[in-house]
Amino acid sequence: MLTKKRILKSATNRIGYSRLTYCCSIILFLLFSSCSSDEEQWNKASKEGTIESYELFLKTYPNSSYSATAKSKLYSLYYGRYLFPITKDRKMGFIDANGNTIINPQYKYAGIFNNGFSLVKVDSLWGIINKKGDIVVSTKYKELSNFAEGLAMIKIDDKWGFVDTTDCVTIKPQYEDAWPFNNDVALVKINNKWGVIDKTGKYVIEPKFDGSYCDENTSHMYYTGEMGEILFIIFTNRNNIKIIKEHTDLLKGLGYQYNIQSWIDDFNEGYARVIINNQWGFVDKNGNTIIKPIYKYCSLFKNGIASVFVKSNTDHAFINTKGETVVLPLHAKITQGLDFTNGLALFENQNNKYGYMDKDGKVVIKPIFDYAHRFSEGLAAVVVKGKLGYIDTNGKMVIQPQFSSAYEYCGGVAKVELENKISYINKEGKSVWSETGNK
Repeated sequence: MLTKKRILKSATNRIGYSRLTYCCSIILFLLFSSCSSDEEQWNKASKEGTIESYELFLKTYPNSSYSATAKSKLYSLYYGRYLFPITKDRKMGFIDANGNTIINPQYKYAGIFNNGFSLVKVDSLWGIINKKGDIVVSTKYKELSNFAEGLAMIKIDDKWGFVDTTDCVTIKPQYEDAWPFNNDVALVKINNKWGVIDKTGKYVIEPKFDGSYCDENTSHMYYTGEMGEILFIIFTNRNNIKIIKEHTDLLKGLGYQYNIQSWIDDFNEGYARVIINNQWGFVDKNGNTIIKPIYKYCSLFKNGIASVFVKSNTDHAFINTKGETVVLPLHAKITQGLDFTNGLALFENQNNKYGYMDKDGKVVIKPIFDYAHRFSEGLAAVVVKGKLGYIDTNGKMVIQPQFSSAYEYCGGVAKVELENKISYINKEGKSVWSETGNK
């Protein structure tokens, strides 16, 4: 027969057991959730297989059981993607990010690889090689550009043409001047007039324009009136010829003529600069005025921030995509432009010291450096007492100041100069290659 005391004891034991079971379940759930999240993100990173995906995984799960594999994959990608020029006995070749010689020094000049190709010079003639060191374009040209969209510009007898990646001349040299291909079209000059060709050499726009110029985002052509004024500008970037109509119609929709006083730029981060009667502003792709044309000049948006001149070339400010002024640290001077990399931008204070701010204008790294460079791959070169070292995004000096010159990190290594010798170092500051003791 159960007594009252035994009933209470039994109930207490059951309650205690339930609490223990509950706590264990929570712990197991958290552990399982952590593992599941860890494994899920690893599977995602592995599927993407990019440098960015592995870097994100390591940042999120630095102590994961997959971390070692992620680091191995990451370095393999670094070695495969990046090759770095070196000089030995006055000849240039290439190494990988581990310091291994991939292409033996043999060229009078070798440029950095761009889209898998490098311009090289043998004696006085130019050619192009791939990352295996194979000759793609024979070293027989006095003037040659690197590939752009599969075609490189060549010059023979003062005329420009184009060659492909099989060393075949696809468009014979016939032009007085030319620009590289961009979005399947190129600007060319013949009989002192500019036109546009496609990759077969067929004219998309007949040569009838007086001038042309290109920048990073846009190609332009124009013709001039009797007084020398620019009457028309054509944008051939982004969807080729369609962009001409889109931009022209967009300005007409705003009620303005297409001339030097009123024109619209190409789109960048969803916005295009527009000039209305010599005042700069921004519109979106639907033709809506996002920021009224009230400025003397506007830069392109980069990471959501644009620099503007308000009333004069000395009245400098920064705005976001809402047109709001970005608040800068007290007495901050922006001498290199507000260029955010790794979430931080460089600024200079009234005492000529350099630090870093975030997009809200908050000082993240105090201005204590004699000079500094922007961040790249999580590290930035800074000057302390005439020597360069590297800091991380928390401002911690991870590689002590010792170099006479130091460059941005690319593919996990940076080029530095120490005691008049060029070296490449990894992110731990260890040399992977140097002019003395190289591999």
